[in-house]
Amino acid sequence: MANAEATLADEKSFSFWNDVSAETMGALSPAQRENIETAVKASAAASDHADIKLSLGGYYIRVLAGSERRNPDRVKSERAESPIFVKKNIPVLIVSGVLSLIAAFYAVALLMKFFGPLFD
Repeated sequence: MANAEATLADEKSFSFWNDVSAETMGALSPAQRENIETAVKASAAASDHADIKLSLGGYYIRVLAGSERRNPDRVKSERAESPIFVKKNIPVLIVSGVLSLIAAFYAVALLMKFFGPLFD
């Protein structure tokens, strides 16, 4: 009985179960629930990408970075369907470029501050 209570406590903290209907939950044994939870957690842990979300007023920026896992044909198809250099992306590309330049100048200034005396 203690094991069943522990499983119920874990369900409350594991948000996956919020999307499962009560009918389906009732049909699952504790062992089945545990197997499903283990698989979902393992799948989430296998995700090795960085996910940065920045919200500014009514706009947001999201940057995902990680190893490419899609099929090369799918990558090619999606590049054709959603090219980077289109009119709607120009403001984001300009802001990204300006921020990159500022970051580069800042990095050079820091390097010169700390390592500049070595070259005098």
